[in-house]
Amino acid sequence: MNKTKVKSRFVRGSLAEMESALRNAAGKQMQYQFVVVQPGVSKSALGEKGLSILAAADDFIHSLGAQKLLVLGSA
Repeated sequence: MNKTKVKSRFVRGSLAEMESALRNAAGKQMQYQFVVVQPGVSKSALGEKGLSILAAADDFIHSLGAQKLLVLGSA
């Protein structure tokens, strides 16, 4: 969280709460999903290159055990 030039934040909860949840879940199977929220981006504006980048990101996070990438943008 905010240790690099890229700024990220929790919409709900905190880093301490997430660390606690991960400690409490040790040995248990967890399901998680990455969600990208970019209201200023539309599917048509992304083009083939942008969609390829999102597909590569989806493939990578899916290989880590996460559910499919969810992208929320404008229409």
